[in-house]
Amino acid sequence: MGKIKTVLVANDQAAMTAIDYDTERPDQIIKLELTADELDYLFTSGLVDEINEVCEAMIDDFEDDMITSHPKLRAGLTTLESYQNRNTRYSAFVGNLINLFKEALARDTAIYFYF
Repeated sequence: MGKIKTVLVANDQAAMTAIDYDTERPDQIIKLELTADELDYLFTSGLVDEINEVCEAMIDDFEDDMITSHPKLRAGLTTLESYQNRNTRYSAFVGNLINLFKEALARDTAIYFYF
């Protein structure tokens, strides 16, 4: 079985430090585990490519990355919102990603992609 692909948001600055040292506790993060189908959608729909472009990120199947700045988080949020209703099968999933970007902005933290 492969590595579980996750997207997470730190609750606060202390949680960001804990993530840096791989010592975060479940109560310090908001975590979304992706199914194989959801991961496939991210890549085949072009969504990851667009997020990488607008956020200057390097999210890839075997790469971990994070988005920390407010302008980049807002750009990623706008991109996600443009995808929310493109494929109704994945609307709820994209909505979950939108919520994570909003949480990162509201908490002044970051969003992490562990792929």
